[in-house]
Amino acid sequence: MSGIKVVGDPHRRIEHISALASDIATQEHIAVKLLSTTVRAFYDFFMIACLTVGVVALVLGKQDKAALWGGMGLALALIWILAFVGTKVSKRAVRALKEELHKAPPGRQSTAGHSHPS
Repeated sequence: MSGIKVVGDPHRRIEHISALASDIATQEHIAVKLLSTTVRAFYDFFMIACLTVGVVALVLGKQDKAALWGGMGLALALIWILAFVGTKVSKRAVRALKEELHKAPPGRQSTAGHSHPS
């Protein structure tokens, strides 16, 4: 045997490594969720702030500032709506694809997106 010496039961070491990997994956998942929630909160705050400043400027009769801030707020709102709809559509498409793959007979893959020779 080469210079590597295995101390202890190899199965216990594998279980230990697997548990550590699972813990790391859980921590990474939590970190990603926290980061995405923080970014979403800042985005929402900035969007609402832009819309509010636009409305206040409009009420005060400052149409140029109202157009600028209101336009930015509306653009951010439109981007938010598009991202929300895109997320819903992509989740629905993934779910439909998974259902189609589960319905496919054994030994045969899904033919979605593939052309058949005529």
